[in-house]
Amino acid sequence: MVDVPDRNLLPLITEAEQTPTVRLLMVFIEQQQKTILKQHTDIEALKAEVARFKKFPKKPKIRSSKRHLTGFTPRYGRSSRI
Repeated sequence: MVDVPDRNLLPLITEAEQTPTVRLLMVFIEQQQKTILKQHTDIEALKAEVARFKKFPKKPKIRSSKRHLTGFTPRYGRSSRI
């Protein structure tokens, strides 16, 4: 399982240090964190689905055709007329 970073790891930025650019970056970081958390849950769900699929039987083995034993000879690109 992947560890999700704690959202409180960023240092606290005082109100005086929060310029418009800093505020924009903080919003961007918060959106990224939400996206990462959603991706984390999606990945875990997909891993569970893959594990479920792996329990199904493998691709079935299909026996080869017995057509060549019946005397059937296909004609490839040749016409019986001359």
